[in-house]
Amino acid sequence: MVKRLWYRIFFSIQILSFSCGANPYFIKNSRENKKQVEYFVKYPPKLREKNPLIILIHGHQEGLRPGGKDFFEDGSLERYAQKGFIAVSISQPGYGKSDGSPDFCGPLSQAALKSVITIFKKRSDVNPDKVFLYGISRGAVVAAMVATQDPSLGGIILNAGIYNLRTVIGQKNLPNITKVAEGMIANIEKEAGLNGESMHLRSAVDYVTKIKSPVLMFHGINDDRNPVSQAKEFHENLLKSGVSAELYLFPCGHCTPIEERKLLVDKFLDKRISNK
Repeated sequence: MVKRLWYRIFFSIQILSFSCGANPYFIKNSRENKKQVEYFVKYPPKLREKNPLIILIHGHQEGLRPGGKDFFEDGSLERYAQKGFIAVSISQPGYGKSDGSPDFCGPLSQAALKSVITIFKKRSDVNPDKVFLYGISRGAVVAAMVATQDPSLGGIILNAGIYNLRTVIGQKNLPNITKVAEGMIANIEKEAGLNGESMHLRSAVDYVTKIKSPVLMFHGINDDRNPVSQAKEFHENLLKSGVSAELYLFPCGHCTPIEERKLLVDKFLDKRISNK
């Protein structure tokens, strides 16, 4: 009873705090308790008894690496809050104020996301069957990997991700490799290494039969970082394993069109929210 009351007080303070600005909150990373995970929250205008939850996971950022704060400041969290979601964004290790070095979407980054999922699922005002993940680029890698470990998710949205790291590394010796792809491979080597185990721990295609949640995917046909071939491969394997999966390809590079994505994401979420 005391523990439940403490949770109510704690999250009531959060609601008041987040109405004032982009104030971060922190929890322990379940993989390494001495490391903290930063997250941001926006709440719907009217909290219901049970609310759907959406968690946004950012991609790689240069410069200051603000992490999940970007989604607070660009209005993304507010947009989903207005649609009735408790909207959350996290900062991956090495970004924002999350502790730890970047591990290119590896076990520490995956544990950071799982830690946030766990703390919100404990809340009495969150519907544990309506938890959605929306990952962009690196964030899509993390979201896809976590989906292989949590079959209870309501759905996952993946934009411009890598689902088979071996395909990316395979570009290394191509004569026409782009500078962007070279930089990507260099980052993977620096943060994770290029050995088989490192690739396996970050390649959702290797665990595709463990994914049970509906999947919505976006990818650019001319993506010069994350080849479209591996996105198609992942999508085909999802369908073969019986997962409801949609893949939308756009005539663009790594950055897919935002407005088109918004419409498709809204349709995907509305269908699952109304399916009570």
